[in-house]
Amino acid sequence: MPTLEEGRAILIDTVVNKKTHKHYERVTELAELYRKLITGDKINTLLKKFVRREDDKQFEQRELMTQAITPAVSSSLMNPFYKVGRSNSIVKELDFKESEESDDKLINITEAIAEYNGDKSLDDYLEERFVDLNFTDPNSFVITEFDEVPIGPQGQMKEKVKPRPFEVSCEEAVNFFYKNNILKWVIVKLAIAYVSGKGDQKKKEDGFSWTIYLENEGIKLTQVDKEYVDVEVGKTAQYTFSTSQGQITQNFFRASEGELYLIEEFEHKAKIVPARRVGYKKDLVTKGETFVSPMHDALCYFMKSIKTVSEFDLTMALHAFPQKFQYGPRCMGESEKISCNNGETPEGKMCNKCKGAGVFIHTSAQDGLVVRQPKDLKDMVDLSKFVYYAQPPIDTVKFQNEFIKELKNEARQAVFNSEIFNRAQIANPATATEVKISIESVYDTLFPFAKAYSSMYKYQVLVISAFRDVSDVIVEHKFPKDFKFKTMSDLLYDLKIASESNAPGYVKNQIALDIAEQQFIDKPDEYLRIVTKQKFFPFPDKNPTEIVYIISNGLTTEYNKVIWGNFDYIFQSIEQDAEAASKYFYDYAYKLQKELVDNKVKELMLEIAGELPGASVDFKEASQGDSQPGGQPAT
Repeated sequence: MPTLEEGRAILIDTVVNKKTHKHYERVTELAELYRKLITGDKINTLLKKFVRREDDKQFEQRELMTQAITPAVSSSLMNPFYKVGRSNSIVKELDFKESEESDDKLINITEAIAEYNGDKSLDDYLEERFVDLNFTDPNSFVITEFDEVPIGPQGQMKEKVKPRPFEVSCEEAVNFFYKNNILKWVIVKLAIAYVSGKGDQKKKEDGFSWTIYLENEGIKLTQVDKEYVDVEVGKTAQYTFSTSQGQITQNFFRASEGELYLIEEFEHKAKIVPARRVGYKKDLVTKGETFVSPMHDALCYFMKSIKTVSEFDLTMALHAFPQKFQYGPRCMGESEKISCNNGETPEGKMCNKCKGAGVFIHTSAQDGLVVRQPKDLKDMVDLSKFVYYAQPPIDTVKFQNEFIKELKNEARQAVFNSEIFNRAQIANPATATEVKISIESVYDTLFPFAKAYSSMYKYQVLVISAFRDVSDVIVEHKFPKDFKFKTMSDLLYDLKIASESNAPGYVKNQIALDIAEQQFIDKPDEYLRIVTKQKFFPFPDKNPTEIVYIISNGLTTEYNKVIWGNFDYIFQSIEQDAEAASKYFYDYAYKLQKELVDNKVKELMLEIAGELPGASVDFKEASQGDSQPGGQPAT
């Protein structure tokens, strides 16, 4: 781990020599390309001129006419990734190595997680931004920071630290170092404005700030007026200033004759660098040292579509319309005094009536072509022969349109290795097995993203906990391999089939939980209540008949008998006790929940034993059947 002095030396070396990591050019070029394709902004710069056929004016016309489809295709590729954060059955738990004050610790961290991004929680933030950043800039960092809090007279904090995200693009993350895949430091370069000069000569200048984030501290260099203090090039100096709040001492560093920086140091004491790169799909070009977008495999189809769509738009605009050919009566001029001779007046000026055409042309629905009737009927012309509409061949247009559709499908298949997003495949699936294989291919594509999502969540929770002075947190966050992107109808059908086929109880219970999750999607407290009670149900895989048989034949402990026979009463009683203490039982850590449940069960066992003459309770034997996480939904 670099010391503060080593970190300062690394930062100064980067600033003075304008150093970047070795793949900086590669990652910034990719990010710029991804943003153009996904947003459509400045995508015209990806068009290439056909030098032999186009001059500058024609190329400009093509740029104006081209309507790229890459943003729409990108959106269709990104949508399944947004579903990952909303997946059913995410395993997400917070626990602590030390059980003392675990309830207060849990409330402390949960509060910070809920306010991570203003009115959005960490979950809400990652559900949206983790997808966006992975697609547009996979080598960007999410750094968790916090603003300074007021300090009391005894050195105590007057309010709690509020961690928040700070997104750093790959262009801003100019330098970093990993050791054994663990980030040791990262340097962020940001554009700022500072004031130079004095009095009436003051003006705003463009400058930079450079910040290095270490495992416990950070150092920031902020550019200031080069004449602010007198410091030699390559040296640091300390100055003391008088302010309205007293004297302050500041350190400065001069990188060059024109660059002077204010040095600021801060502590965060996270014991890890509070930054994490968002990408997960390794770039083979850099031997996996950097990342690419999830849609990177489809880039060739994106680039082909830009050229093809451009040609298609030109064809539609310039050729794919009925072309009109017509005879027009000769213009006779504006009046008898101002006649027209092939578009010109006798004075040689342009005729205002025909605008120099020499014939009168039908240009809109408000116009009408009037042909003077000849004196001799034999001289009359068939008016149907005055106008001819030539229909253009559409084979080329059809080919271009079909090729564009094919490029869309090829792009989707390149990302997901699946035909499931092809409308023709959905409408006419050959077999249920083929559809299942396609869905599994989609899951295979999403699962590495989900693992990276969980890793990011756990890392940021560790940082948040450190900022809230909770150092013994244990974070669990895991997605199921089956993301269960199923509707309520699908789940009800699964439950029906499971019941009719006499599937094991744990299978039906899990489906019932999935149904409950969807049913209570807007009532998370109720769903949490169901899941928590499920953990303590003593016979998770048995039906009622089997449970009665087990109990009546003495095949279980007294503990299990009591908790089964008084299940709802036990939890209602615990809920009331917690409510009386202004707490919510289902927000407690599992260890504390189990302790409270065990105590309540043993109280009941003593009461029951007291009511039965000669009865006694062996708690050691009774507790051997204590329930473990993973049971049956409570009713």
